[in-house]
Amino acid sequence: MLDRESTLAERAAGPGLTDLLRHPSITSRLGERWNRWEAAVAAAIRIAAAAAEKQPKERKQIAEQVFDLLASGLGRYGAEPW
Repeated sequence: MLDRESTLAERAAGPGLTDLLRHPSITSRLGERWNRWEAAVAAAIRIAAAAAEKQPKERKQIAEQVFDLLASGLGRYGAEPW
């Protein structure tokens, strides 16, 4: 009986990830967001590599700054504004 109640509670909570990924509009938006995120990461790496090439003594500092920048904003990057 407890299993049935937990199943009913899960259904009442809303669709699961598997259900959501079956919708083409959701998978399309996730794909678009992934592409923007991937482009941002690639651009940041290119910029960091170019900066490190020009300033080899500061390579470690540049890498840390780029990592911090990426880590701070990529969770929200490409998300639709609310």
